[in-house]
Amino acid sequence: MSNETNQLQRQVSQLERQVNLLAAGVSTLVAPTQRARAILEAKIGAVASIETNAGNISGTVVAVGIDFVHILEPTGDIILLPISSITAIN
Repeated sequence: MSNETNQLQRQVSQLERQVNLLAAGVSTLVAPTQRARAILEAKIGAVASIETNAGNISGTVVAVGIDFVHILEPTGDIILLPISSITAIN
């Protein structure tokens, strides 16, 4: 019984290390999106210029979701932009 307990404890320790490595990897991947969300949330109600790989967008930041930003352009057009496509915010 003691041998089985020791084996299970080793397996649990190994799994905990793997979980910690995965959590660190996820944090690295989502950090840029979290920073962009924080910047955009601070700009709600203000005009922002947002650069993407597809071009620039400028307008009033209306709302920020988990993975998108809602922009109202001066023309009245509504843009729902994935945060992952943002390369710069001014």
